[in-house]
Amino acid sequence: MRSKLECPKQFSRLVPGLCGYLLLSSSAASAFVHIHQLKPHLAISPSNPTVDFLWNGEAPELSEKDGVFEGAFADASDEDLMEALLSEAVNAWNRVETAYVELQVSENTGATLDENDEDFAIVVDE
Repeated sequence: MRSKLECPKQFSRLVPGLCGYLLLSSSAASAFVHIHQLKPHLAISPSNPTVDFLWNGEAPELSEKDGVFEGAFADASDEDLMEALLSEAVNAWNRVETAYVELQVSENTGATLDENDEDFAIVVDE
């Protein structure tokens, strides 16, 4: 099994701009720099800055669990560690003081990959 993250095309267009912003900005930066020929189109605004990723609650087989989070998940299920990893990933982004977009992950067993549904899905398939 493998973990697969897919997003609508408009989010993938935003990623190069976000990467450029992270690489080129300092902690004192207060502006977003979009470095890509295609303009991103996310349904976010200053009053609604959150992008919600729907996770289907499944996880690939994870090994060496004792090597992350100081071994706290050494005996945990793959799903518990996956949840912690996803949480840490979005929280790392959300801790960036100048980040405009806020990320969150919600578990939804019905999450599917669909290019047309405007949902951001994290699913595990075989």
